[in-house]
Amino acid sequence: MSTVSQNIMNVIHKNGRGRVFTTRDFIALGSRPAIDTALSRLVVQGQIRRLARGIYDYPKQHPLLGDLFPTLDDVAQAIAKDTNSDLQVSGARALHLLGLTTQVPAQAIYLTNGHSKDIKIGGAMLTLKHASPNVMAGHGSKAGTILQAIKYLGKHHVDAQMLRKMADQLSANDKHTLKSLLRYAPGWSRPYVENIIGAK
Repeated sequence: MSTVSQNIMNVIHKNGRGRVFTTRDFIALGSRPAIDTALSRLVVQGQIRRLARGIYDYPKQHPLLGDLFPTLDDVAQAIAKDTNSDLQVSGARALHLLGLTTQVPAQAIYLTNGHSKDIKIGGAMLTLKHASPNVMAGHGSKAGTILQAIKYLGKHHVDAQMLRKMADQLSANDKHTLKSLLRYAPGWSRPYVENIIGAK
């Protein structure tokens, strides 16, 4: 095994199984061509797995099922790190994360300020959709998730019980962040957002 390959495996072993990574994670260990070559060899040797072009993992293993696939969220986060972009949860996922529905979204859709793309991971499809700065406002925060949920529900499907449930999940800092994002909310939704901000 080459020095670059060994150094890459040392980093991978240190992080443990289940980690999703890209070439960029090893850029300090050698030139881009050397890293690409080393990763390709490690895939051939069965040391790591290629999930999609430029995306790899060191899979967790199950005694009966064998190698497990990572979550699509982990894959999306790895891509965002690799492309220096941000992620925002989609409306359907926001509802699920906030406990407003028990239904798991049929599609794994993430909004991004990066490029749109579809990536097949195992038998599942990960979709990254380019979104405007207004839609990306509050990305990665509970406040941003609240905005996505309300916009997804629509004007006539938000009720007092939902607003209370959302408000109960926010800290004072979350509410402060939500207040700062109010200007990005559609006009019809602002009374709902203000209700959440003012809830005791």
